[in-house]
Amino acid sequence: MTGRFDVAQALDGGIADRGQCWTFIRAFAGSWGDPLAEDDGTPRAELAQAEKALGCDLPTALHEFHMLAGRRTDLVANQDPLLPPAEMFVHDECGGVLVFRSENQGRALWGVRLTDLDRDDPPVVVQARHGWIPFMDRVQGCTESLSFDPLPF
Repeated sequence: MTGRFDVAQALDGGIADRGQCWTFIRAFAGSWGDPLAEDDGTPRAELAQAEKALGCDLPTALHEFHMLAGRRTDLVANQDPLLPPAEMFVHDECGGVLVFRSENQGRALWGVRLTDLDRDDPPVVVQARHGWIPFMDRVQGCTESLSFDPLPF
């Protein structure tokens, strides 16, 4: 780790909105390794192409996170990777779920129900033995946990 970033201090009081979340992720990334750079995000055209192939728009929070750090594999692809836009898919079970994250051994999937895609920061569900169950209240929380994949402690 290359800085003196105090995770507990940075999270004191919680993270109330996406702006605070992206600020936290920028600070965390800069202390963990290289600061986020403009080319660390997924290009807008690549996201648009994926949305066209999926037949639906990504939730705003997921779109913003991809544009911020979608190509920073040290932050998003160590344990349970964020799927690159071209690898996202719709799982048809239970009315449809847009899958955006996969457990590193393929044993779990995280996504957003298609019925919630009209929300900027919808709840996240995880596939369990008996179907899709609630995981987090919003996508933003899942992006925060993605940035913790490589935590050294």
